Parts: sequence; structure tokens; C-alpha cells
Amino acid sequence: MRRSDGLRITSPLRTLSDIALTLDEAAFAHAANEAQVLRLVTRAELAAGGPRLRVAALEPGFTQEEGERRLRALLRRAGLCPTGFNVGVLGHRVDVLFAPQKLILELDGWAAHGTRKAFEQDRERMTVHAAAGYRTIRITWRHLTEGPELLIARIATALANASVR
Repeated sequence: MRRSDGLRITSPLRTLSDIALTLDEAAFAHAANEAQVLRLVTRAELAAGGPRLRVAALEPGFTQEEGERRLRALLRRAGLCPTGFNVGVLGHRVDVLFAPQKLILELDGWAAHGTRKAFEQDRERMTVHAAAGYRTIRITWRHLTEGPELLIARIATALANASVR
């Protein structure tokens, strides 16, 4: 048992265990994700916990490589041909670029964006790109796995709208 200002407190992992069955699925997933982003718990700790904690360990996201692999396959199946993957735009690397339409796709995994520095860098990159007329679509693991058709429809719409300008 830890103490803070003389009070006994539980660890973040124990707190998640305690609230696992009292919160609805969405609220618990958010709490578990935030604890990981803040680096209060690790995926390994969650994976070693009870059933709800083990599910939370699987939820948060993806490796960059896995996300890119899935996104490439999805774009290929939809017949959408980007200018490039992992290319530089105005001094910043972007995940996917459709240069003629000034459209950028960015894979957003929580692990890579879970620090203040990463958050600030992301906002700086988006601001530089937006000022130059680029639009960015941010893509999460859930977009890739639970709503790929909707994701493709949104990307295709953004590409079509850019071509109309």
C-alpha cells in the first residue's frame, strides 16, 4: 500500500481492477487507455490481470508497422493510390500522402502519441501543414479494424472534394 500526504492509496493497477466491473465498457476502456498513456500501468501489467484488464491490454492500439500494413492493404483494395508512404512534407514525416489533393493520412497509436512532447509535436506538424493548405485525416486502430468501409468512404470523399477545388 502506498501513501500520499499520509493517506493510504492504491496503485493505478489496483484502482483499475477495482473499477473494472463498476464502469461501463467505454468508460473503463477510456480509463485503462489513459492510465497507459500516462504510463501509470503497462500493457504487460494489464495482460496479467483479471479478464477485463486483459481485454484492455489488447484494446489500446497498434504498432506503426501493423497499422501501415493494414492501411496499405485497405487503400490498395479500394483502388486509392497515394503519392507515397512515410514521406516528408514541409520538414515533417507523414504516414501517407496524396500530394495532388494535399491530403495527409496519419496513423494515431496512443503509445507513440502519449507524451506531452509527442502531443506538442503532432500539433506543430498539423499547424504547419494546415497553413500550407494540407488536410489531415487521423486514423486509429478502430477505424482500421471496426470501420474500414467508412474510413475508405471518408478518404475517398476527401480526395474527391480536393479534386473539385
